[in-house]
Amino acid sequence: MDLLTNWIKETDRIQMDSYFAMLYNLQSEKVNKIILYPGLKQIRKKYMDTGYSIKFLKYMFSGVCIERQIEDGGERKYSFSYRIKNRYLCNILRATCQLNGYTYPELNKDFENEMAGKFEDKWNGSVIYFGTVLKKISEQDLLMATEWLKQQVEFSINLARSFENDGEKSGKKVSDILARL
Repeated sequence: MDLLTNWIKETDRIQMDSYFAMLYNLQSEKVNKIILYPGLKQIRKKYMDTGYSIKFLKYMFSGVCIERQIEDGGERKYSFSYRIKNRYLCNILRATCQLNGYTYPELNKDFENEMAGKFEDKWNGSVIYFGTVLKKISEQDLLMATEWLKQQVEFSINLARSFENDGEKSGKKVSDILARL
C-alpha cells in the first residue's frame, strides 16, 4: 500500500495512467475504499475545518496560473488554474473525480474570465501566489470564479461519505471481511 501511496504522491500522470484506470475498472469499490478514501478523508477534514476558503486553497495549492485562449474572433478568454502544492491530495481529488464519473460543468465562466482577465500581464503560466492574487481581487471573487473546484471537492467528499455508509451497513461477519480483502 505504501508503494501505491508514494506513486500517487509523485506522479503527474494519474489522469492518463492506463494501469490505474484498469485497476479501477476491475475493482472500482476497492480502489475507492482502499486507495482513494485515505486521501479523501484528509481533504474532507481540511474542508470541514476551513470550508472553501483561501486557507483551504493554500493547503492544496501554491497559487494560481492564468490561462489565456484566443477565440476564433480574436476575443481573449482567461481562466484560472491552480498550481499544485500537495501532489498527493490533488492527485486523489483528480482521480476520484475522473474515475467516478464526475462531470465538469462550466460554472461562472464569464465571472472567471473577468477576474482572471485582471491578471492579463501574468497569463504566461507563471505562478501567482495567493498574497499577490488577493491584492488584485477579493477572496470571495476568487472563490466564486473557481466554483468548479469547490464542486469537485464536494463531489469527492460526498463519495467518501458513501464509503463510510457502506462500511457501517456491512456486518462484522467473516464473509464480509473476506469480501473486502
